[in-house]
Amino acid sequence: MVDTESVVREFYMALSRGEAGAALALLDPEVRWTEAERTPYYAGELTGPDAVAKTVLEPIARHFEGFAATPDDFITQNERTVALGLYTGHFRVGGELRAPFVHVWTVRTGRIVRFVQYTESSDWADAILGKSSTSSSRPAFF
Repeated sequence: MVDTESVVREFYMALSRGEAGAALALLDPEVRWTEAERTPYYAGELTGPDAVAKTVLEPIARHFEGFAATPDDFITQNERTVALGLYTGHFRVGGELRAPFVHVWTVRTGRIVRFVQYTESSDWADAILGKSSTSSSRPAFF
């Protein structure tokens, strides 16, 4: 049996290698995916890997150079893993992104069935508008 945290770590590693297909293969066919409200890729709750690819991963690849979602810490209990980390990248017609994130993942039978993103939406807006991001590498509540 594959443990929850290993699946989540593999998702991040696949993305860091530029292997979006490998990351998407870890998603359940009925995965429910929610980006943070007031961020550029928020579209309510998405269902399925194709929706995640078209609404989130493909636009990020078009809009950013050197985009990375780098987790620093993981907290795992049963089928849920929380990842704490930092988004970085350069918006192609704007500025630098440095935004802390909290990702809540649910994994069942080795597949990601739920993802919820929490991040500082103003840092994303600053990057798009070409302003300097004001966040440190950690959310203020740490």
